[in-house]
Amino acid sequence: MITSALISDVCVIALFTIWTIFGCSWRLPIAVSGTYLLKVMLSALFKMRYPENMIWDFPGWYSLSISYGAANDTHFTVHVALLLIVCFEFHAMRHRVLMAVSIVALLFQTFLMLVLRGAYSIDLFAAYVFGYFFWLMGQQFSYLIDVDVFGLTF
Repeated sequence: MITSALISDVCVIALFTIWTIFGCSWRLPIAVSGTYLLKVMLSALFKMRYPENMIWDFPGWYSLSISYGAANDTHFTVHVALLLIVCFEFHAMRHRVLMAVSIVALLFQTFLMLVLRGAYSIDLFAAYVFGYFFWLMGQQFSYLIDVDVFGLTF
């Protein structure tokens, strides 16, 4: 699990670094913001008690994309959705090697979530659906912001 978190974090940090230096579109911040806003809304709708003998604890490695410990399980698997957005963004930026690493991390994360029962299969399916949805929404809204607000032409 630590290796998966490390690979995921490296992909996310690499993407945000590249976007900060070379980014010319607001597609990524819009997609990530939409994903996390939906997660917050779904988590706020329903609170449930945590199991008494919960085995998921802090493994000793801090992660940007994976939360450890007791978390609300009433939403899609956000770190898988984030990795899907990262994959699409690397594809759009034409970074083929980083895209391949992101795809490997995405598949590995999905596999681990299923095998170790870290998420339900419907949560993983929803993560793929919402990740793709918010990346598409990021494309649509970024055009409005980039062209209409900032006057950028591509």
